This record gives sequence, structure tokens and C-alpha cells, in this order.
Amino acid sequence: MPALASADQQFQVTSPSGFPAGGNPSYTTTQVLDSQNMGAPGKVRITLAPGVLASLAANPSCTKTTQYTDACKIGQGTADGPGDVPLASLTAYLVPPPDPKTDAAGIDLLTGPPANQTTHVAVDLVQTASGNVASVLKLDLSGNPIAGQLTKMSLTVNSTLNGKPFTRMPTNCNVTDHSSLTVEYAKGTETTPASPDFKPTGCDALPFSPTLSASAVKDAHDDGAEVVTTQTQGPGEAAGLSTSLQLPWPALSTNLGALAVQNTTTPVGSATAASPLQPAPLVGNAYLTGTPIAPTLTLLFPPPVALKLVGTVSLNTHTVTFSALPDVPQTSLVVKLFGGPHAAQAANCAPPGGIAHGSFTGQNGVIVSVSTPLTVAGCPPPPKHHGAPRLSRVSLAGLASGKPRLSFKVAHGTNAPKLRSLIVSLPRGLLFLSKRGISVSGPHRLRLTGGKLTITLKRPLTAVTVRIGSAALAESTQLERLARAHKAHPKPLVRVTATDAGGSRSSLRG
Repeated sequence: MPALASADQQFQVTSPSGFPAGGNPSYTTTQVLDSQNMGAPGKVRITLAPGVLASLAANPSCTKTTQYTDACKIGQGTADGPGDVPLASLTAYLVPPPDPKTDAAGIDLLTGPPANQTTHVAVDLVQTASGNVASVLKLDLSGNPIAGQLTKMSLTVNSTLNGKPFTRMPTNCNVTDHSSLTVEYAKGTETTPASPDFKPTGCDALPFSPTLSASAVKDAHDDGAEVVTTQTQGPGEAAGLSTSLQLPWPALSTNLGALAVQNTTTPVGSATAASPLQPAPLVGNAYLTGTPIAPTLTLLFPPPVALKLVGTVSLNTHTVTFSALPDVPQTSLVVKLFGGPHAAQAANCAPPGGIAHGSFTGQNGVIVSVSTPLTVAGCPPPPKHHGAPRLSRVSLAGLASGKPRLSFKVAHGTNAPKLRSLIVSLPRGLLFLSKRGISVSGPHRLRLTGGKLTITLKRPLTAVTVRIGSAALAESTQLERLARAHKAHPKPLVRVTATDAGGSRSSLRG
């Protein structure tokens, strides 16, 4: 355990322009060492307040190859001995990370004469217990020839690098975590909080206007769906503190098949985060974690920028909420949930879409709610409206001569299945005698029962023409008398019940 802070060890952070929230001021760190009491310093760990970051995107070439040029110079300072006697000048350059697997970047401290030494500093991004991100600088002075005399180091960090903003201040003015200095001396270890420290101001004046878009694609052979949500922000905005996304239900719902990969190393999705501080987006995976009744969605980004974001899933409201997000600026966060049998989301295409909602809270306390339409691609097209069958060309003749003849045509409805059968009912005064003299277009079977003619087609047809001759019909004397007197024919002339291949029945009159 580190010893209690010593009054002889001090750590200060100052800036002539203050610390504007989200800004890029130059600042000076001053470390007063307890060398006279504790012996020569060795390993040094400087932890900056959460949200105090630097832009590696200002000049990405600096972290590719070591360049001791003005284009990679990030600061200058001094190393002093007892009585604040200058021992050497310090010049800091942004360089490749000492260990690319664990370190985000490196800083080389070049000591001027008489030492002419180079001290390598590893810069790590460490996620704190609260979920925030702090910059941690680690160096070892034990090999430096002036370490035994060293009592004070001071370094002024430039606000820009290669003409572009380099430093970045937090966008949350209420964080109470301090910067700290930990030094391993020959006789023990001391840890001291910074005083004064970074104190950002003007957080409430920062803009915070995230946007949301969403899409989904249903699997071709199962109910799983690929779902993509994209959150974007403009540069210079406050970072997000919490995000809650609600997918449209019942267009999308929880897929029980995902339980097979819960709390395993099999991802259910991917996450891509773009930040103006990073030359390239961070790419990680999404995992289904938690329990079946209290699931969580965990986004893991690998080292050297190792981040873990845990979202709480509400099965009742169909939302996932990420709280206590780190104060890191981002221009976009794309989360893709994979499809397949173990997809986190399922789509039944009823309905094939809806509205996705997002609620975002900024590090500065601003709350923004947005909505965006989401259409599930890959759903079958909705069934078209089926039109009713049509009865036409109805003709009833020969009543006056006692030899009635009836003919008509039935066609299937628009966008409807083809015709399967017809049941024909005659008007008053006519009745069926036999099946002889009846012709039907297309192969069929005839049946007379209950005074009605049933025509069953051997294969579905789009249209059927029926002709019923006088041999099949009998006419009442009253109807024949009315016809000879040129009285009106009975109305309707015929009634037809049409059944299509889908089983739908329609009653027609003509």
C-alpha cells in the first residue's frame, strides 16, 4: 500500500488560461519530489484527472516512428535540484508506444546537458472504477544520472501539436476525482493528489446534440435479425454520460436463441467508435451477459484502448441503457447486433418496422431525446388487396318459346387466387332438369342437388364460361306466358357462389 501523502511531495497543475470545458489549453504539471527524505526516485506514475486527454490524431505519424522534430514536440520544462537549482532542460516528444499491446502512446523526455538522457514514458488510457477514462503516464528515473539530485520536475504541455489541437479538457465540471502523483523512492512509496488541479469551467455552455439512425435486416431462413444503431455527434460537443435506446416492438423482440451464447466468448455483435482524438476508430465486440431474466449487453474494446461498457437490458420496455459512460469525445458509435440463430433480436415482420427512440444525457447534464424510423428489410411484401370475382355476359333467352337458355361468365378477382368451383342458382320460374345440355369452359365435374348446379373445376382457372341449354332447364307456364306477353324477365337472372383456390367464397348476382 502506498504511504500517506507527505508534505514534502507535491503535485500541481496550472494553466494561465484556465481549463475551459472541452478546450485545449496549455498547462503545466509540477512535481516536487521528497528525495531528501526518501532517497532517489525510481518509478513514477502520474494519473491525470478523468477526461483530461490528448489528441493522437493531431499528428498520427508521431506514434508510428520516433521523430524528434517540432511536428512531434508536445512540451518543454526543467529538472531542478535542491534549492530549485536547474539541473537540466526537458523537451517532450510524442513517440510510438513502448509496448503497442498495452500502451496508447509514448512520450520521450529528452534531458539537456549535462545529462543528455532520454527517458521513455508510457501513456496508458485506464478505465476507472466509475467507468471514466484517465490518462496514466509511467516512467522510470532510476537509470537517470541526475535522479539522485532531482527534487523537482516541471513540464508545460503545448495546447497544439503540428498546428492542431492537442490537449483536451473534460466536459463534466462536477467530477471530483483528482490527478495524482505516485513515486517509488529508495526508502518507500508516496502518493499525492494534485493541488491545484484541473478544474474545467463552462460545461453547461457546451453543445450536446446527438443524432440516431437505425436499420434492421431479417434473416432469410429464421426469425433472427441484424440490427444496426448509429449515434453521431458533431466535433466540439460534450461527451455522453448515458445512452438509452429503445427498439420498436413488436417489429423487433428479444430472441431466446441468444441465451445459448450468454456469458460466453461468442459475440452477438460488434461496436465501432470514432473519436476526434484517435487516428482510427476503435473496434470491439458486443456480448450478451447477465442472466436470462436480467440480461446485459457488454461492449468490449481491446487494448491498448481497453474499454468496457455495460448496458442494462429491460425486457419490459425493450430498451438498453448504458450509464456512467467515459468522458471521451466521439463522433460516432455504431453497434451492430448480428443476425443468425443466436441473434440478440428477432423480427416477425408483423409489423415490418416502427420507431426507434433514443434518450441521451451529456456529461454537462443536457438531455436530448430523438426518434428515428426503422424498417425491417427482408420481410415479405404485404399481401395485396384481393378483388372479388366478377359475373358478366349474363344472358337468358328462349323463355317465350318454352326453350330457355342461360349463359354467363365468371372471372377471378384482381390479385385473387383462381376459381375453384361455382354454385349456380336459377331465378324463380326456372329449374334444373338434368346435366345434359350444360357446357363449361375447362375440365370440370357437375352435380345437381337441392335445385342447384355445382361446377367443380379440375384445375383452378382465371375465368369460366357456362352455357346451360334448354335440355337442362324447365320453365314454368307462368314464366312462359309473361315472356310471350313481352313482360320483363325475372331479376336477377342468375345467382352464382364462386369459391377461389384460397377458399374464399363470394356471392354474385347478374
